[in-house]
Amino acid sequence: MFWELEEYKNKKTRLSKEEQYCEDYFINTITRDASSGRFVVRLPFRGNKDQLGRSRDIAMKRFNHLERKFQVNLEFRDQYFEFIREYINLNHMSVVNGSNDVSEPIYLPHHGVICESSTMTKLRVVFDASAKTTSGLALNDTLMVGSNLQDNIIDIVMRFRLPKIAITVDLQKMYRQILVHSDDRDYQRILWRFSPNDPINEYKLNTVTYGQACAPFLAIRCVRQLAEKGADEFSDASKVLLNDLYVDDIITGVNCEDEAMNLISQLEALLSNGDHGDVS
Repeated sequence: MFWELEEYKNKKTRLSKEEQYCEDYFINTITRDASSGRFVVRLPFRGNKDQLGRSRDIAMKRFNHLERKFQVNLEFRDQYFEFIREYINLNHMSVVNGSNDVSEPIYLPHHGVICESSTMTKLRVVFDASAKTTSGLALNDTLMVGSNLQDNIIDIVMRFRLPKIAITVDLQKMYRQILVHSDDRDYQRILWRFSPNDPINEYKLNTVTYGQACAPFLAIRCVRQLAEKGADEFSDASKVLLNDLYVDDIITGVNCEDEAMNLISQLEALLSNGDHGDVS
């Protein structure tokens, strides 16, 4: 035999105790924002949340290092500023005013990652929920991961090869279309300013945050929630979201142009119901 197909595991059907608790917690706490229609989720904490220590000093140290990098790499600085401005303008983060909702807020260090292959944003800001607090625990150590809700990529690609017409769709800013409940936003603060001459401001991140252990589960689970609720009205789009989504990319296909137009139309309508942004 000249080659072997590497063994892979199919998606498991039985949830662990923690995965089941995370699923139940999601179902019991998810709501919709009255004005925007967006999903609002709670962070699925484990029982050790109260053991988190202080985090502002390490966030400040990392931010000072970031500002020094801005001084020597102006292109990096400009892309970073553009990313943060968009966050602010879209209300994906907002300045902290008033008292804390928790006794010890958690501050997330952040850094930029350049994605040269990206056709949209070349720089993505990553919020480091794995940074240790003074107690030795990081925010990610207190968050449940949740279950894997997607098919194996091999299964998706094999199905993708069968139809005559291939369709790929990118769900833009998928994580950031989902709001985090206001009671949990003090666990995802950041430090920021646009100039070293300005005071450092504290911001709360208002949406599901890339870098948190639970973020993939929350994002995919909201998409599945949307698909399940819209199954009667948008049956084709619902089926695709449930079966042919991998991370934030839909990889699917149809057998004629009419089916393709109908599917794209259904996806746009269904995703707009959850305010999941544009598809491309």
